[in-house]
Amino acid sequence: MQLMPELAPDPKPPEPENSAAGSLSPERFQELRQRAKYFLIFLAALLIAFAKPLLGLGQLSLNSELYSHVLLMPAISLYLVWWGKDKLTLKFEPARGLAVSLALTGIALLTVYCYALRMGWSPEHNDRLSLLIPAFLCCFAAGFAWCFGRRLFWNAAFPLAFLIFMVPLPGFMEDGLVAFLQHSSADVSFWMLRLSGMSVFREGTQFTMPGVSIGVAPECSGIRSSLVLFITGLLAAYFFLRKPWPRAVLTLSVIPLGIFRNALRIFTLSQLAVHVNPDVLNSSLHHHGGPLFFAVSLAPFFLLIWYLRKWEKR
Repeated sequence: MQLMPELAPDPKPPEPENSAAGSLSPERFQELRQRAKYFLIFLAALLIAFAKPLLGLGQLSLNSELYSHVLLMPAISLYLVWWGKDKLTLKFEPARGLAVSLALTGIALLTVYCYALRMGWSPEHNDRLSLLIPAFLCCFAAGFAWCFGRRLFWNAAFPLAFLIFMVPLPGFMEDGLVAFLQHSSADVSFWMLRLSGMSVFREGTQFTMPGVSIGVAPECSGIRSSLVLFITGLLAAYFFLRKPWPRAVLTLSVIPLGIFRNALRIFTLSQLAVHVNPDVLNSSLHHHGGPLFFAVSLAPFFLLIWYLRKWEKR
């Protein structure tokens, strides 16, 4: 009688490295929970150490239209991590060198800040936060890399980098951006008025038209809506596009789009003031019409997204 050969048991499948924690082995899941506990302890200590600048950042966000988005950034970053959770690599690989580099960068920023104060520097509120908040973010990223490892850090690189929008612009950079947007909007709106056949005389950012004079003030630069549009462009590129070049094109396109949006607002108000009623310059359309023109600027923005997605598929 012929005996059947004994079958060898199937080899144990490799332990999964990706996807949610529910697919991990109990040992790996316990390790992840332990590392998360260490990170939360570190984060609590870090929040206490940076309590004063963080409270100042919260006050700035509540009192400034330009930085009203700041308090939303941590929530958006957490959502980005959750949205991409299936792509996270949960296998731990030490990242001591990366963590130390980030920590040293944060310490260097704090050192520069303290040295500048000792040398007699009297910073404005934004200038102070523009050094202290990046120091906080560097230490936060260092703790994340140390506790969760290299792979998970790079998987979550975009949500972590997105926190940079919590940093207020230093005064000189904010003034430079306002001046750039102010003069660029004035240039484009002037040519739009000329192309429409309007009789207009320009001197700097001042326009003189029949019966009306308009000045494109720094408050009319549209820096807040341009910043919001830039953040929207980054998020749209991350969610809807997959290749680097289309993402870069979409993100950078918001700069001319923001200038065109502001120029369209100036052009529309000028036409209404000349041909309808000069009092339109004191109306709510002038002082509170920004969201309307922002919504109009989203039409070419979504059209560009549609074209880039179609180009990626082709």
